[in-house]
Amino acid sequence: MKNILHLLLIGLFLIISACNTNNSETSQNIEKIRDNLDTITTQTFRTDDGGWGYDILINGKPYIHQTIIPAVSGRFSFKTKEDARKTAAHIVTILLKNNGLPGTTFSELDSLGVLYPEVIEYQNNVE
Repeated sequence: MKNILHLLLIGLFLIISACNTNNSETSQNIEKIRDNLDTITTQTFRTDDGGWGYDILINGKPYIHQTIIPAVSGRFSFKTKEDARKTAAHIVTILLKNNGLPGTTFSELDSLGVLYPEVIEYQNNVE
């Protein structure tokens, strides 16, 4: 239930932001991102809690700095460098498909095998 509320709030925020932004400016920003998508790189790093996170860079500049597993409730970092790398690659694929707009779902991450039993249990208890 909390996830649905969060999604509704995010959707409302995006709608309000779109209404308050000049459509021409928004189109230019999307075009700028689309033009630079061929220069995407990823990096993994150690998080403060000893886990792993990832950065996605466009033209060497930070675009996404992810210290926790996205699309899940709670604050869980990746247990392995490989899991962080796989998720970063997944997000890059989404960026390419969605013209620079990131996003993923719990089920997509589960299918990648990067969710851990405690993350799944926590998520199930929050819903």
